[in-house]
Amino acid sequence: MIRIVRKFAILFAVLTAQLYTAAAYYAWSLPDSYYTADSSTLELDTALHIAAVPAEHTVQAAA
Repeated sequence: MIRIVRKFAILFAVLTAQLYTAAAYYAWSLPDSYYTADSSTLELDTALHIAAVPAEHTVQAAA
């Protein structure tokens, strides 16, 4: 029984480490802000699907 619990704990730790590694990579590599034209939806083609809709407090660019 202890072997099963130990293997489960190791598997959980490995999967958690992979999740945190992916989150840290995307937090480091993606820019903090994006600009879209005409308040369109933003979608990024990455391993994890990332999509965003414009916020209500967007700023219009001066022409």
